[in-house]
Amino acid sequence: MNDRITIGLATSLGKEGLIVPVIKYTDHLFLLGIANSINNLTTRARNKQLQPDGISGGTFTITNHSVNGSLLATPIIHQPQSVFSGIEMIQKRVMLHLKIF
Repeated sequence: MNDRITIGLATSLGKEGLIVPVIKYTDHLFLLGIANSINNLTTRARNKQLQPDGISGGTFTITNHSVNGSLLATPIIHQPQSVFSGIEMIQKRVMLHLKIF
């Protein structure tokens, strides 16, 4: 069992694929610290400056399936991670959700 909270953030490398840098000790950071870590890690990932420890040890990964939206996505959980959360595209339009009982 992992006693610390670490968050992987799926980062596009363009045509080269995807990498998941890990924000370490997220539970010890405030929102500004998390935002700074995201900026630092994604910049280093895109500039190919990440070390192996920068992509290991995640317990939870967050991704957006596509900036253009997607109909189907199949995230793959990289062990020992336990959760992979996919966030869909945000759209400015009215949506109607019906619940039928």
